[in-house]
Amino acid sequence: MSHIAHAVSRHDREIANLVRIGTVQDIQGNQARVAIGNTVTDWLYWASRRAFDAFDYDSLTVGEQVVVLSVWGDVSQGVIVGAIPQDVQAAPSSGDVWGKRFKDGAIITYDPDRHSMVVSIPEGAITIETDSRVRFKGPSLVCDGSISAGENLSAGNGASGAFTTPTGQVVTVSNGIITEIA
Repeated sequence: MSHIAHAVSRHDREIANLVRIGTVQDIQGNQARVAIGNTVTDWLYWASRRAFDAFDYDSLTVGEQVVVLSVWGDVSQGVIVGAIPQDVQAAPSSGDVWGKRFKDGAIITYDPDRHSMVVSIPEGAITIETDSRVRFKGPSLVCDGSISAGENLSAGNGASGAFTTPTGQVVTVSNGIITEIA
């Protein structure tokens, strides 16, 4: 093979390797190995929307189809720049609705046309931790189950319902006025 033919062949290989599609084989920290055809890459970082003082972390999953962008066509210097949807994994939403599905089945969606967010968690809990207060601001707060308060519970005008005290007494309130203690 002549020197020119070798250079052209190398050039063609570099161009062909600039952008490759593969499947995540292994994950270690914030790096992954990707199978591209019969080749498995070295450990490659994956791109994040933010990765400095603010950080947006979302791990890839083994089996996920990804795009590898390689500097100079060398996949060992590549970076995983995105995942490609597959038919075997349906998106958690469609159209203008933003959605995120986690591997345990939890789903968060936001529909900007309806101004509605839904958080669905199959098991477990939602915990909000802060050194300050948490405020829910809106015309009403609806709870379909029990409410438990570890400390004092205060209610403004119009509060109605039955409340059990730590000593087991039931206090009935109507429009902010105690109507019965049993």
